[in-house]
Amino acid sequence: MCQLMAICDNGETNPQFSFKELKIRGGEKGKHKDGWGIGFYESKKAVIYKKPEPAFESELAKRIEDGEIKLKSQIFLAHIRLASSGNQLLENTHPFKRKLFDKEWIFAHNGTVGHYQSQNRIFKEDIGDFETEGQTDSERAFCYILNQLKNRCTKKSRIEEIAKVIEESAEFISKMGVFNFIMSDSEYLFCFGDNSLYYVRREFGHDTITLNDSDYSIKVSDMKRTGERAIIVATLPLTQEVDWKQINGLMVFKDGRKIL
Repeated sequence: MCQLMAICDNGETNPQFSFKELKIRGGEKGKHKDGWGIGFYESKKAVIYKKPEPAFESELAKRIEDGEIKLKSQIFLAHIRLASSGNQLLENTHPFKRKLFDKEWIFAHNGTVGHYQSQNRIFKEDIGDFETEGQTDSERAFCYILNQLKNRCTKKSRIEEIAKVIEESAEFISKMGVFNFIMSDSEYLFCFGDNSLYYVRREFGHDTITLNDSDYSIKVSDMKRTGERAIIVATLPLTQEVDWKQINGLMVFKDGRKIL
């Protein structure tokens, strides 16, 4: 299955350190060779870079890792793909984005919920007006969640109401397979753990940390400013820190802290 990575910070940050580990898993030390992508926000506008090729061999991914392409945002969502539905094409590569309530939403999924297409409604009428561009179960599940939000919430809905709809939609979809996902509307980071999703809290003053699949280490104080804090989310822990915690069900993060 695929792997996910997300960052939620209380200030603008860059994803280079965590993305370095994800890139290694995208073809060098993993089977995830069917595509990669990273999404983030510039003044609440969703921007996505993605390619239907192994991240480890991608020139674009290398330029992001090296900082040649300078990315800055409070929220990042990244994905490396091991295809279970849909061919190795750009339109099947995560993350996906759509507009709802005057916000641009980004979504990426790990797992498979497409084995029972003839039996479940998300492959029929329940995506409403949100058309899919590719052939993946992931994109259709994203459209299903957005359609539920459109039908049950408004622009003025409280975060608790929005989270409830997302959680209930995710629990419905998870009955059809494996459904770990990360999702954002530029303000909040929504993370649903079905069977494998973890997070760690990181802030200025923490000790040196080392990536799991390389010898690369860095002091947190070299990445963070005084008062800065971040939540890092991943399918499997990215670093050798011992305080990664598993996400079971829905968690919501904002400004580098868990709020729900």
